[in-house]
Amino acid sequence: MLKYASLVTTLVYFAFMASASAELVVHLGFDEGTGSIVTNNGRSGGLNNGVLGSTTVFAPGKLGSGLMFDNTSASVVEAGPTPVVGSQARTASVWVNTSGGTGLDSLFTFGITANGQKFDIDVDNDNGGHIELGVGGGRTDFSGVTPAVNDGGWHMVTVVVPDVAGPTLENVDFYVDGTFAYNGSLSGATREVVTSPEGSLALGRCANNAACQPLQGTLDDVAIWNTALSAAEISILYQVGNSAAAIDAGGFQELLDVHVAGAGFAIVNNTRWDFATGLTGPLGLNGSGANLNIVLDDVANTGLSTTGVTFPEGDVNLDGAVTTADFDIIAGNFHNSVTGRSDGDLNSDGVVDFTDFRIWKSAAGNIGAAVQSVPEPATMLLLVAGAVVATGRFRRLHGASCLVLVSLMMTGTADRCQAQFPVIFQPAGDEGNWSVGTNWDGNLVPDGLFDEYAVLNSKLAIVDSVIAAGPGEVQIGNTGGAVGRLEIRNGGALDVVVGTPGITDGILRAGLNGGVGMVTILDGGTLSAETINIQGNITNPVVGITPSTLSLSGTGSINSRADTTLNSFTQISGKSVTFNVGGNLNLGGASELKHQVEDGTPSVISVAGIANLGGVLNVDFGGTSPTGGSSWTLFDAAEVTNGFSDIVVAGGTQPGQRYGMTTIAGGTNGKLGQLTLDSVLVLEVNRETNAVRIMNPVGDAVNFDGYSILSPSGSLNPAAWTSLDDQNVSDWTEANGTATALNELKPTSSSAIANGAALNLGGAYQPAAPAEFGVDLSDLAFEYSLPSGEVIQGDISYVGNNYNNLVLTIDPTTGSAQLKNQSGFEIAVEAYQVSSGSGSLSPTGWSSLDDQGVASWAEANPSSNRVTELRAVGTETFASGTAFELGNLFTVGGTQDLELQFLLGGEDQLRTGVVHYGAIGTATLPGDYNRNGVVDAADYTVWKDNFGSNSALDADGNDNGVIDAADYTIWKDNFGNTLSVAAVASVPEPNTCGWLFAGLLGLVARLRRVRG
Repeated sequence: MLKYASLVTTLVYFAFMASASAELVVHLGFDEGTGSIVTNNGRSGGLNNGVLGSTTVFAPGKLGSGLMFDNTSASVVEAGPTPVVGSQARTASVWVNTSGGTGLDSLFTFGITANGQKFDIDVDNDNGGHIELGVGGGRTDFSGVTPAVNDGGWHMVTVVVPDVAGPTLENVDFYVDGTFAYNGSLSGATREVVTSPEGSLALGRCANNAACQPLQGTLDDVAIWNTALSAAEISILYQVGNSAAAIDAGGFQELLDVHVAGAGFAIVNNTRWDFATGLTGPLGLNGSGANLNIVLDDVANTGLSTTGVTFPEGDVNLDGAVTTADFDIIAGNFHNSVTGRSDGDLNSDGVVDFTDFRIWKSAAGNIGAAVQSVPEPATMLLLVAGAVVATGRFRRLHGASCLVLVSLMMTGTADRCQAQFPVIFQPAGDEGNWSVGTNWDGNLVPDGLFDEYAVLNSKLAIVDSVIAAGPGEVQIGNTGGAVGRLEIRNGGALDVVVGTPGITDGILRAGLNGGVGMVTILDGGTLSAETINIQGNITNPVVGITPSTLSLSGTGSINSRADTTLNSFTQISGKSVTFNVGGNLNLGGASELKHQVEDGTPSVISVAGIANLGGVLNVDFGGTSPTGGSSWTLFDAAEVTNGFSDIVVAGGTQPGQRYGMTTIAGGTNGKLGQLTLDSVLVLEVNRETNAVRIMNPVGDAVNFDGYSILSPSGSLNPAAWTSLDDQNVSDWTEANGTATALNELKPTSSSAIANGAALNLGGAYQPAAPAEFGVDLSDLAFEYSLPSGEVIQGDISYVGNNYNNLVLTIDPTTGSAQLKNQSGFEIAVEAYQVSSGSGSLSPTGWSSLDDQGVASWAEANPSSNRVTELRAVGTETFASGTAFELGNLFTVGGTQDLELQFLLGGEDQLRTGVVHYGAIGTATLPGDYNRNGVVDAADYTVWKDNFGSNSALDADGNDNGVIDAADYTIWKDNFGNTLSVAAVASVPEPNTCGWLFAGLLGLVARLRRVRG
């Protein structure tokens, strides 16, 4: 009976495993070529991005760019947490080029330095240059049969652990250049291979020690699968990488996915590969020239085939040409999250953005070959039907596995089936009730008793009653591109319970592996779990996708019995929320905690252990006006450590107010983490007049006995400084005033600045002329001392609209907007966008450059949160002082949270401009200093009569606060222009107008957008 039960369990388990294709967890291709970060394109996403050591450099690799290591600890690459642990099968592969040296060179590793807890792939230079695997207390015995890989050439090294029941060194298979080399045997006392989830993935060293076994050589195409690739698949991986096709592990995975699906195509290196049957030849890459086949199954004669059809890099719609039709798709989906190239995602990062625009624009005009046929609709219907049937089979197998598990528990052999079982939430509509069995695949509500875990990756699961049998784990949005949602309503209660320890540990995970998880607990709802881990994309969000969120409101309650990690967006609304953490609370550096305070009383987060703060604190007082000296308790913990990187309060603060965090003794757990509001003095700096003054805009009178104004760049003018000493204020004495520091001290008693009072210090601000566009020379700092001896860092408030940048001026009373180059430099603009997190933009009031008929500009998917324009042909020249009126872009009464970004010609990174709120002057023409609508000799007279002035600024064409030679240049360059043509700053040369005219008319007609 026991043998029969074990056999059934084994059959069911392997049928379950066979239903999923291999998953590429880590893929580091190193094709960035520059920078300090290498991107992981595998399933684990940004968790395994690599950070280069100080001496690591990009170098020619096997498949594009590689990484060169110099045999020092300074060239180690750290690439996030251990990717595959426990009894999971795994395949690890890498291309290496090394000439060797002495001792062991580690290619890459994960885990920790302990018996059975690390996975080192090493080259043994002292014994023939063979490959070894080390696990901390054991190491493979090469037996003299492994080919040498330290001969100065490129070799693909692959290590496979096929045993899912507990891998040891005896059953590890080694491959060199796609060919099986040997099965590892034991030369140490420990047989296990990485059962710990601790440690990290690292390249160029052994586990957890940067100085251990450093590598001398170059690596390329590091890949880790969470399954055991077959010998045939490894052979094919080597063949396609070592051929003219140059397909890396990521491309190979795309081919595998198409083969597993049994239909479709993949575009790898801009070449189309179609699923094919009836192929001939051995397993692997066959054929020559443009006609190639990759045979993946020599029994069924299936694989992929290509006739060399290629697509230009900017071809979105796969019609073989880069045209404005591709641009239309990009503009129409701009900032949207999409699923593929046909939606405009040319770099396969899941979103259409400026990078895709740049790829298209760079490739515009290149013509490729015609596109091969796509599957007929009838074929697609058959595929869908097959997928449904396959899914049904899988769930019935899962149901059988649950029955087998019950029988095993009754016979005392439950330990033989150590695995989790996923139950996927898939109601017919967009949402469904958790407690309804038919909303789950297999008609089974997940139950932790059977080590089942809930998977929410696309639909909204609603909990509005007490769930009697909780799952052993909940995964919400834990795959790339997935958006899962859980909502617990009034009367609803969900408890994530511990099933089999080490298998299902009562964890709620959300937003891992590049996905998004949304957890909402409404008034009267309760969520309990052993551990909570929510990750998100706060610092680098995917445009159009909300970061992972944990939201509590009303009397909503959350209870984490152990640790809680929040590295996403958390919102607590009201004063009656219950949030208890039985262990430690970790707010990650990428987190944002938003506290909505009701009646001045926030809900307190209770932490039995340490509250480790980080990220951003965002506080909304609901329209009330906090007063200086107030404090609010946010945390009650045993200890409160670190702090927030930024504290943001809705509505902002007045100059002279500053929020901070402090910790005092008290509360249930011993320490209270409190938000405080303090008053500080302000140094006001006028960018236009250069005047500075010390103010006390709010709060009680401040007594101080010393101050310093500091500028590392030397932007101060001691000669124009009217000090308190100069003004004969009692006992104040100048102290070594220079261009970098203006200081005054009062040796006796102190002076007071009353609320609303100010001390004028003359025109002491004198920034140097910027050497290039966009450089901000505003580097002032202000500090002052109290009679107690405490030194306070005061606030700096810049006034006056004068910037060395592209400036968007918004008149909040009318909503009108103006885009102006306030620098003294000419710039070439290729795109711009204005964003508002609160939705304070008015697309219908916006008068875009497209609307104004400025050639080649096109709107790109405008909304109340973002308006964008792209210049499809060339760039727009913004001379110094050039301005464009943009209509009523701002919604009157909206939140003043606008952000301006723009792209200069030839650059890949967006620059950030300046948003200024205030009145907009009458539209002017560069060089028109008497404002009569024409640049003529009279304007020269205005410039000449005021040369050198910093007060009469009618001829200040570049807005730098002084009439100088640069203003003459602006007049000269614009001589003869009139206001009617001023907005169009760049005009094609006469000999190009004829052939461009017809094309531009057609382009503009296609790119115009109709807005409601």
